Amino acid sequence: DCAEGDISGHCATTPSYVEPEVCPPDFIQVSYDKCCVSEGSSACHIPTLPPTFSPTPQPTVGQGDNLVLNPGFESGLTDWYANSGTMQIQIDTSQAHSGTQSVLATGRTNTWNGPQQNMRERMSANKTYRISCWAKLKGTTSSDTLKLTLRIDDDVGGRKWLGISNAINNQDWTLIQGDIAVNVAGTLTGIDLYAEGPAVGVEYYVDDVSAIDVSSGGRLLESARSSTQPQHEDVEMQAASGAVVSPMFALLAVAPIFLWYQWK
Repeated sequence: DCAEGDISGHCATTPSYVEPEVCPPDFIQVSYDKCCVSEGSSACHIPTLPPTFSPTPQPTVGQGDNLVLNPGFESGLTDWYANSGTMQIQIDTSQAHSGTQSVLATGRTNTWNGPQQNMRERMSANKTYRISCWAKLKGTTSSDTLKLTLRIDDDVGGRKWLGISNAINNQDWTLIQGDIAVNVAGTLTGIDLYAEGPAVGVEYYVDDVSAIDVSSGGRLLESARSSTQPQHEDVEMQAASGAVVSPMFALLAVAPIFLWYQWK
């Protein structure tokens, strides 16, 4: 604001110029982002600029790490959702395999209803994963079957469902565990992990869900087997060259040398 002078629209006196408060006291602005004591002085001050934030990097996981987020439901339902709009999943603090709570699948109108988690950012194609969870029935149903399933979307081979199952009861927590090879013909476009299986209307608890990469140098480990089944493993011997040979092959290779020595 000023008093108008002889020329219309112009001030009678020019107001004094006020330098914007960019530089601290005793410094002058010598460039857009530089303040110095004087022109050409090396005693300079760089004004504080607004902080810049880098995007949070994706978590890195290695072999042996549990790829399931919030596996024990100790953070509530974070990262989990019901795989059908007609059912519900809810946190239950009265039952827990470990920690202080588990998830309860309720209002189930289909056998495949259960808690689900998207694994696309953490699982890869053509690897084998050991998936597991602990489960327990709620209510009067004494026994039923729970299945832990991977729904795999392949842009060439289409959608497929691969799972492992075990009988569970309403008295004790039961482990469901096994290995699944995520083999695709094209590109893996989607993969989800979810629990399913008991009859319609049967409620069940799930806790301590796990998915671990058990692929080994391109050689897939054998599927987990029930501890009640007999296991007949062939013992392998590692040759100096790094090749794996069976005991029978090693015996056949050594026998002629032994016989020649005896004859000599």
